Amino acid sequence: MTNEFAKKVADYMLAQGWAVDTEPGHYNIVYIEGMDMDYRLNVNRLDGWNDLSLIIDHTIAGEPLIAFQAVATTEPGRASMMSLDATKRGGVARIKFGQQRAWRMGFHRAAKFPGQQCCRAATVSRTALPLAGIFPALRE
Repeated sequence: MTNEFAKKVADYMLAQGWAVDTEPGHYNIVYIEGMDMDYRLNVNRLDGWNDLSLIIDHTIAGEPLIAFQAVATTEPGRASMMSLDATKRGGVARIKFGQQRAWRMGFHRAAKFPGQQCCRAATVSRTALPLAGIFPALRE
């Protein structure tokens, strides 16, 4: 199911016109709201770690595979969403749904630790309410 699901995610991304890096070792980082580690939907409650983080790689033959997955959270918590500051600004800023090409692999802390580095601005949206998932077709 892991590689089958990786293919489903990659195919969805391509259908949206988003870039998918198919070179082995060049990872695609994907977050899906309201999905458990077994690729089943959950109720996606506010203030919960109920989202899925995937790192999708590709084989030499070009087949997608899930190289890593973890439980994640993508939305801001209730306290920040309901704060006076957030209300004044029209909601909490969060990374906009869709593809963001704002990160690259690099090093943190004086080149000691590999990790993602922001290399250009990410688009954000503001909302005072939780939003629906990023991959509605995968939720059906």
